[in-house]
Amino acid sequence: MIRSAKSMLGYRLAASDGTVGHVRDFYFDEQSGEIRHLLVDLGWHLPGRKVLIDPPLLGSPDWVHRTIPTVMTREAVRHSPKPGTDKPVFRQLQEQMRNFYEWAPHWTPLSGEPEPQPELSLSGDARLRSVHHLTGYKVETNAGPIGHIADFVIDCGKWRIALCVLDPDRAILSHQCSFPLGQIELFDWENRRLRVGFENWALTDCPEHRLVDLDDPSYEQRVREYYTRCTEPAYISTHKDR
Repeated sequence: MIRSAKSMLGYRLAASDGTVGHVRDFYFDEQSGEIRHLLVDLGWHLPGRKVLIDPPLLGSPDWVHRTIPTVMTREAVRHSPKPGTDKPVFRQLQEQMRNFYEWAPHWTPLSGEPEPQPELSLSGDARLRSVHHLTGYKVETNAGPIGHIADFVIDCGKWRIALCVLDPDRAILSHQCSFPLGQIELFDWENRRLRVGFENWALTDCPEHRLVDLDDPSYEQRVREYYTRCTEPAYISTHKDR
């Protein structure tokens, strides 16, 4: 079953001996879409403490009670790895920039040294992304901006990101739509933008995205088939000049 990632933020973690904490984020592999970790805020159990929970330890979400079951006990959850053990890309770069600006003020023009510039390099997983951080990113095609990321769609059976939800500029499209994660060609952390591989005209006939559509087992497949069709020469020649 597929569900809105945004709607699942705040779900409680149902341990074997009671609930503990709530979901704050999903960390996923940008290429496969596999969700590597759920970021869980332990709340009043341990104020300010967050831990990473891996999907193999989870069961199927309870949509009615807004919980996600786990085979772990509350004590085991509390002793799960901290977020610093596997940082998404934006966090790695953010920390490097902070360290740079703490050091840079010590440079002066009289030092004889060239003005320092940040040299960012990833120290951890270069493909780990954050749903919470990417929501709101601008989306661009080769023709320019077309809107922003409004949400992600999660396949809760396989714990993977199935689709990205686009809130388009109203001059381009009057309703939200979605596209496969694999359409993203570039993540620009500094400017909070994504570049996608399809062109503006591809949005003309794309399936509309509504929360009710997520109850349709064929919805994800219809979206994927549509973007596959958009790469076929016959389809391109018929639609791109409309």
